[in-house]
Amino acid sequence: MKSIMVIKKIMENNKTFLLSDFSLFRKSLKGINEIKQDTIFHYKNSYEKNSVFLKRKIFEHDLNSHLLSNSKLTHKVKNNPISYVRNISEKNKLKKIKKGKYIPEITLDLHGLNQLQAKKELGILISVCLEENIFCACIIHGHGKNILKKQTSFWLSQHPDIIAFCQAPKSLGNSAALIVLIDCLI
Repeated sequence: MKSIMVIKKIMENNKTFLLSDFSLFRKSLKGINEIKQDTIFHYKNSYEKNSVFLKRKIFEHDLNSHLLSNSKLTHKVKNNPISYVRNISEKNKLKKIKKGKYIPEITLDLHGLNQLQAKKELGILISVCLEENIFCACIIHGHGKNILKKQTSFWLSQHPDIIAFCQAPKSLGNSAALIVLIDCLI
């Protein structure tokens, strides 16, 4: 169709264009059809939205992010905790984290997120770790204005499924990341 439009423009601009040339062109295009554009529409399955399984997953994610409360517990955590242990009996796990004996199986990067988004992502990370039986995770909060750095420590220290966490070694982000142990045993 475009080629015919181009020929018509040439004919308008150039009066010396011969009619026989146009008929030759038409003969050469005889038997050729235009390409029809096929459009495929993808529909979401409505049964997935109403699935009990999906609703349960969303509920678990929300529950884990609600367990990360905003209240600052001064008796549990100091002002800017670099390390935390839930029970004194699990101090050996904290020592193993610091020595690099645990390697994180999953990493969460909180760069560019605000506090609400970061809290929700932490909840999702914890619920995924619990579902998949992932014991060790790395959370990269970055430096920035140190808002997420402080808040992440407080949130994690208040969650019942967190065994311990400490500052990551240099290879995993040093002071801009935390290594977290999650109690995923049923």
